[in-house]
Amino acid sequence: MSDNTNIIDSSVAAVISRLCTHPLDTIRVRLQTNTTSRSGSKLVNNLFIQLIRKSPIKSYYSGLAVAASLDTSTLNHMSSAAIAEICSGVFWTPMEVLKSKLQTYGTSNGTIRINTLQMSKLILENEGIKGFFRGYLLSLVVFIPHTMIYFVLYEKFKIWTKNERNLTSNDYLINSAIACSIAGSISNILDIIKTRWQVSFSKETPLKIMKNMYKNEGGLRAFTRGMGARVLWMVPSSSISMTIYEILKNKRKQRISS
Repeated sequence: MSDNTNIIDSSVAAVISRLCTHPLDTIRVRLQTNTTSRSGSKLVNNLFIQLIRKSPIKSYYSGLAVAASLDTSTLNHMSSAAIAEICSGVFWTPMEVLKSKLQTYGTSNGTIRINTLQMSKLILENEGIKGFFRGYLLSLVVFIPHTMIYFVLYEKFKIWTKNERNLTSNDYLINSAIACSIAGSISNILDIIKTRWQVSFSKETPLKIMKNMYKNEGGLRAFTRGMGARVLWMVPSSSISMTIYEILKNKRKQRISS
């Protein structure tokens, strides 16, 4: 099977996955960038309910066009994941910055929402070209370990569940969901700092953001904000994408062998 068919399969899977789960990603970004102090145990639930009630359905697809463009041995899986993240980050970091800013722009003060071109101009005016790469290195710190953990666990789960039989779509869904839940929870601590830095137009450094969060938003608990929403977004996104990819890949293999 050629590399081109693998690219087609993964692209189709990624687009379908993004269409299904982008609203959850929008909720995740808005929860992570909310700076309200966590004084009560029901705060996150209240924030979630407020987001659902006050935001029009269309707003949950802000940045979708940008997001849709993003989208062996243990050592091999880990090294492949790391190299892939380093190379792909050059392309998807600007898209991630645009997507996150579009998802949060105007949510706090009722400002009129703007489109991708207008946001691009705004970033250029305030930060120049480097503004599109805000958070690139921090993204690597977040996603390299996340991707390593995910793919190592996913491939191991596939081996453990195979047991001399062909894997089913349910197997792919469950394996991907468990692997993604673990990887997503672990990487959330740094992801919230990255997200806040990327959506901001200020000169604040990630270290200062981290200190302010710890001091003003409930200590260590502040870094778990949006974790549930992040896992709720990542699990179906990853599971749908990997399952569709595996199914398409297996069908192509069957056609070639027949």
